[in-house]
Amino acid sequence: MTTYFTTNGRVISDLLASYSNTFLAFLELVNNSIQAKATRIDITIDEYALEEISPTPTKAITIVDNGEGVFFDDVEHKLFDIGTVSKATGKGIGRFAAFQIGKTVSIETVGEKNGKKTKTAFTLNSKIISTSHTKDYPINIDNEPSTSDTYYKVIIQDLYTADEITENPKRKISKQLLLENIRRELFLCYSDLILQSSIHIFVNNREVLTKDFLIEPAAHKTFICKVDGHDITGNLTFIHYISNKQKIRSIYRTENNGIKSQIYTESLSLDLPNDDGWNILVDADVLDATTGLFRNLDTELDEGAKNFKQKTNEEIRRYFMEKFPDYYNFSKKLQKDAYYPYRSQEAPSQAHVITFNQIAYYLENEYKLLRKNIDTRKIIYPLINLAIANGDLRTILSYFTNLNPAIIKKFKELLDTVDLENVIEFSTDIAKKTSFLDFLNTIIYSDISKKVKERSELHKIIENNLWLFGEQYVNTLKLFSDKNLQNNLQELRAAYFSYEPTISDENLIECADAKIKDITDLFFFNENIINDTQREIMIVELKAPCCAIGQKELNQVDRYLYDIEQKGCFAKNLSYKIILVSSELRNFAKSKVGQFDKADKHLYTRSQNANISIYVYQWSDIIAENRRRLSFLGNALKVKDTNIQKFIKEKYPDYGIKKAVLLDE
Repeated sequence: MTTYFTTNGRVISDLLASYSNTFLAFLELVNNSIQAKATRIDITIDEYALEEISPTPTKAITIVDNGEGVFFDDVEHKLFDIGTVSKATGKGIGRFAAFQIGKTVSIETVGEKNGKKTKTAFTLNSKIISTSHTKDYPINIDNEPSTSDTYYKVIIQDLYTADEITENPKRKISKQLLLENIRRELFLCYSDLILQSSIHIFVNNREVLTKDFLIEPAAHKTFICKVDGHDITGNLTFIHYISNKQKIRSIYRTENNGIKSQIYTESLSLDLPNDDGWNILVDADVLDATTGLFRNLDTELDEGAKNFKQKTNEEIRRYFMEKFPDYYNFSKKLQKDAYYPYRSQEAPSQAHVITFNQIAYYLENEYKLLRKNIDTRKIIYPLINLAIANGDLRTILSYFTNLNPAIIKKFKELLDTVDLENVIEFSTDIAKKTSFLDFLNTIIYSDISKKVKERSELHKIIENNLWLFGEQYVNTLKLFSDKNLQNNLQELRAAYFSYEPTISDENLIECADAKIKDITDLFFFNENIINDTQREIMIVELKAPCCAIGQKELNQVDRYLYDIEQKGCFAKNLSYKIILVSSELRNFAKSKVGQFDKADKHLYTRSQNANISIYVYQWSDIIAENRRRLSFLGNALKVKDTNIQKFIKEKYPDYGIKKAVLLDE
């Protein structure tokens, strides 16, 4: 069947992004389910797999409820008249909130009327709404009789691209909508209904349960407030929930077609003895949507609204003072103590003060520093204050608390003979290089390296880590001052190294992945200034993953050396160091490399007529030898396992190392 989508041009521009963020738009769909008398709501968040590259982590969002649904005869009136009111109250646009999240919305519903049931399904695209403000659009609707229970399902797909989000930031997927956050956020929004078992919400087949978030049973408090000369009753519900940081919010609500909707939220900075979260739900008849008080809560212009908020905050503070009397009594004594840091200096923020008071309170419970007037608090209190101000110091201090006395004594002896700065710099250098070797091993030899093309950026990374080829290259800058020399070297390289490995040349490494076969040999040049009169030109050739070093590679590099030696375009007062690197050396290459000079196992040959040397390496040897050297230098310094994904993001953000290479976690 075909029906027509009727638009009202005056509201279309606001319709597709009328909420401040996508989570609030999604909540409108949940509200619709509750208003349709649903007792169960199933939400499915379909996210892209880690290896899939996408501008958004979410592929699709589905919400299904067991509410009344929509009978076929009512579909056109209730769902297709954009900008009209289909509910007894409300703006009539909430049913299209899904278009703020994605461009394609599929709806399937079973509704009942006069003892009959119908199943109706159709798909809409936002372009239908936004292309024109005046036309009617044909919509294909599937309709059939049904015997199943009533329900209403919305599937949101084709989420907005990065460019579309830049055009309208309200389309960005909110953090609250992500799978790891949405259960907690839904609990906070509908905690009273969930506590009453009025509604059961499931996310990816897992129910949102109070026991997963609630720390204690909800508490209730009633108060009286004068508004415009009348006594108004306010009702407070205190929801104490698990949180990774202290978050206290008062949430003012109004009746909205059978459910309580948030109309104003205020963040409160209160001195409490824990870092849990608190939602204080504020309900009162005076907050009805038709009153001026409803509209003016976020301003100071309405005296009634101002008084109501002030009284609400007073009652909230009184509740907490009655709930935590020991903590508030301690805080009063603490602020009068001579060693309290904020008697003589201004605190950076109220949050800083609250954190200090919390820590001091826990120490007091354990050690009675203030009650017993223990003098060590003149050291402990300033140290706590400093640790709060500097997160890095807090981490360092936590390590020291776990050291045994023997290690602390050794540390003291070390500081008597060596500057701490030198110890830190030396150890940091070893730790960074060890982490880099872990990273290098990952992209050369792990399974991940055989699946991603980002290996093609390897030369840019090695350019910044020339210490791999010897400590004399530590802190060597990327430098090449002679453009003509660089052009001549590139011409030689093109002449001798532009070929494909083959089985007959015995230099082909089997690569099953076609993407790996596309990666070519990589190279770079670098100029190392040894002193005022000496310069070394480093020529590094990184063989492709599918190319081993065999007889052909050695023959070609011999010719490379010969041309540098014979052609007049290469200055004789320069030294040249040619380096070939591959993940594998064939037996012929192994039999030749290291024979020229037994003391240098990587030296293949050195010119008798000019200062030109050729070195041949296998990646595994480079990694292993550097590990041994770092272990010796650091006296077996223990370095924690490296998070390769974090290492790549921090150290090489601009080299095209994308998501696919980050799977080795």
